Amino acid sequence: MIKRTNTKRIAFLCALVFIASVLASACSVLPEGAELPTPTPEQYTEEQLNTPVITIGEYVVTFGEYLNFFNNVAAFYRQNYNFDITEDPETLAQYKEKITQTLAQDKLLLYRADELGLTDLTEEQLKEIDERYQNKVKEMYEYYTALAEKDKESNDEIDIDKRVEQYILDEAKQQIGSDATVEAYLEFLKESERDGYIIELLFKEITKNVTISQKDVADWYAEAMDDDVKYYTENPGEYKTEREMFDMYGTISDYETAVPPLLVPEGYSRVLHIFTTAEGEYSDEYEDNEERMSELAKEYGKLALEDSISGKNTNKKRLEEIAEEYKDLKEANKKEHTRLFKNAKKKIEEAYEKLQNGADFAEVMLEYSEDGAIINYEKMQKEGLLISTKHKAKEDWSDIAKAEFAKLKKGEYSKIFMDDDGYHIIFYLADETPGKLKLDDVSDIIIAYLLPKQQDEFYNKQVEEWMKDEDKIIQINNELIDKIGKK
Repeated sequence: MIKRTNTKRIAFLCALVFIASVLASACSVLPEGAELPTPTPEQYTEEQLNTPVITIGEYVVTFGEYLNFFNNVAAFYRQNYNFDITEDPETLAQYKEKITQTLAQDKLLLYRADELGLTDLTEEQLKEIDERYQNKVKEMYEYYTALAEKDKESNDEIDIDKRVEQYILDEAKQQIGSDATVEAYLEFLKESERDGYIIELLFKEITKNVTISQKDVADWYAEAMDDDVKYYTENPGEYKTEREMFDMYGTISDYETAVPPLLVPEGYSRVLHIFTTAEGEYSDEYEDNEERMSELAKEYGKLALEDSISGKNTNKKRLEEIAEEYKDLKEANKKEHTRLFKNAKKKIEEAYEKLQNGADFAEVMLEYSEDGAIINYEKMQKEGLLISTKHKAKEDWSDIAKAEFAKLKKGEYSKIFMDDDGYHIIFYLADETPGKLKLDDVSDIIIAYLLPKQQDEFYNKQVEEWMKDEDKIIQINNELIDKIGKK
């Protein structure tokens, strides 16, 4: 039976998994700001840097490439955890062993792909690789251009194009070595895109016959149903959270399970939503006024109670002062609120007028609503948002919204109402059918969820088998590797 576990592809991840496990054992922590002795290419000759340390057929990893990978790993843990992977010989050896396995596996996958004829790429495939590469380069330049423009805001003398090139050069040096150039880095990115594409082809080839049986689906469904019945019976408010997560993102809140909740609690409905809100945020003065009004209200209540109990007007003057100050603060905040929500109010009133004149609610909603779920997700536009007057979710409608919904019959829309979020008009679209989802209704979804996991598992086992034969086809030059990180 296939369990709800997160199987990760081995390729390119071995070192990270291993490093995390070593770090968890708290091998060694340096004092804050301490410098670590990290090997640099300058310590070695050009001949050494170009010497292969891993060879698999025609695929090689040079000492310089190995050294740069090692330095990046060391720098990552030094900068993020103040952790020295060269602290003692045993730890250093463990890291280098896993790094060697990772880099060897990278080349082994390309070697196996070559054996299967997957490296003889068609013109169409080469075009797709180039498109991926061009998109990656475009995204990189856009990212660094945004950073450079931000830098220029504080220093107008900055040349944006030169700053962008420097950012890219810094990244290049980090990725491929201190002697890197932008041109060499772009070539590296192109080659990496090609290698990644070939490994994708290898994965597809190796897993092309992997299937999910009906028994797998039925077993997974039965186990998941037992879990969901228990969970959503005890936590019915969470149905809204999990179902809407699935509707919008394709997974529930664990970000892994790509199957919706299998139990629908009673008491849920769907609504369409026209929403407008403030332009900008309240000022600090507004927030201070709100805090002050809360303090005044507490003081007023306390003093009024004292006078009520004593039957005297001892606190009359202070009560009048509090009331006057409270009134002034409230008026000031009302003006700011009106200013911020002026356009929101106008916009919702325009939408409501169109509805009153017979316009379709869904069309008006798409034109006016500022609800992110409605704007960004077609499924929510068609099927609506979940609402329940019976259950409370972590992120839920306000009590005001639920009260307005309770007044509606199916097919009706509300009048304009306002809560702390802004202005709303809701349309009662449908009721969720309570009970268990049928296996036939979710079978395809379960297959789509389980198949990649089954493919990953099959692929991982195949890679493991290949790696068992490493002594036969993988040549390792430990003489140079052993030099790295020693103090």
